[in-house]
Amino acid sequence: MSIYVKQAGTWYEIPACAAQATGTPDAPVLAADLTWNAPADHGSAIIGYEIAHDPAITVTQNKPTYAGAVCKQDATHTIDYTALTITPATSMKVSGTTPFTDYAFKVRAINGNGAGAWSNEITAQFNFNEATGGTVTEYDDGGTRYRMHTFTSSGTFTVNVAPKPFRVGAIGGGGGGADGLHYMGGGNAGSLAENAALTLPQAAIPVAVGAGGHGGTNADGSGGSSLGGAGGTSSLGTLLTAAGGAPRNGGGGGRFAPGAPGPTSKVCGVDVTAGAGGGGGGDCGGGGCPAGGGGSGVVVISYQIA
Repeated sequence: MSIYVKQAGTWYEIPACAAQATGTPDAPVLAADLTWNAPADHGSAIIGYEIAHDPAITVTQNKPTYAGAVCKQDATHTIDYTALTITPATSMKVSGTTPFTDYAFKVRAINGNGAGAWSNEITAQFNFNEATGGTVTEYDDGGTRYRMHTFTSSGTFTVNVAPKPFRVGAIGGGGGGADGLHYMGGGNAGSLAENAALTLPQAAIPVAVGAGGHGGTNADGSGGSSLGGAGGTSSLGTLLTAAGGAPRNGGGGGRFAPGAPGPTSKVCGVDVTAGAGGGGGGDCGGGGCPAGGGGSGVVVISYQIA
């Protein structure tokens, strides 16, 4: 039987719906990383997935998008409407978990005929560190998501939860360059200290960022300021320490000599460079030309978050 509607004096036929499949989807197979396969849909496209979990947490699923016209029919009506083009995600994002707590998951697919059978059950823990302090950014390293805290000035790194080790890098302040008449030469770079698996206590840990050493300025050579100053030490409490660079000779002995380039910490998965030595002073007509000051240090701390 067809249904007709009259619009602006003209009758239009609404075609009957084609026969639809009646089966529900098979059970997915849930993997340990909380991803699953798209199971057989038995002729009716999968429109989404239902996730069951215990205890209660926040689970985020990607939502499918709408496109295309589909025919729908009940006992008395035939209706054209906009329906799903089905591309539901086969993974989930979990948040709000408590470290060292078991969480159970299972999933089932849903098509136009209803929900299919539940998957196997997976039990997982989400033991991620939590901390505050510094400038916070995030990055990916080998498919794993990390959060990084960068300190360019002294402060406090507060560890709230620490079930896993941290990645920590520190660079001391660069040494100042010597004046251009007496000692000459650029300053040495700050030293680099790294630990890719440092265990930290749940506590407020002081962070010291070494300042760059001052550039040499004494023209008559009678005072120590002609040499320039050493860079300051950078540290994370007593757990990791990077000494500052010594003044002069990091870039050779000549006037205008550049300071040694600062080292690069790679331990956090993101290159961080700091602690360059100050440049040596130039030739100022027989006077001691002031040298450049050393670059300040840095402390970086990162940990896995997903």
